[in-house]
Amino acid sequence: MSGRDFVEEAKSSEFAYRILRTILKLEEPYPTKIAEELDSHQQTVGNYLSGLQKVSLVSKGDKVGRKQLYLVDMNGLLQMWFDQWNQITLDFSDSEFLEDLDLEQQQ
Repeated sequence: MSGRDFVEEAKSSEFAYRILRTILKLEEPYPTKIAEELDSHQQTVGNYLSGLQKVSLVSKGDKVGRKQLYLVDMNGLLQMWFDQWNQITLDFSDSEFLEDLDLEQQQ
């Protein structure tokens, strides 16, 4: 893998979101097929799949012959949304954040 941090990209990029949607759509979501569907390179998809695994958004499913299938980890996806929601509520309970927000709206 290159010097890029695919873990962080997996949590926030449009391409990672497209990979998740493609996994859900395909009958047999293996890296080559995912890459074909997204008109991308298998290595790029593989890097993102690795990052998505590290943040528990995908997991390896069954193997069909030599093809490794992938699944969206719904528990991981819900946990990520829950964590983001908690951060939003913490931000809104932070008086400095609210003051900054108020100042931005007044400008």
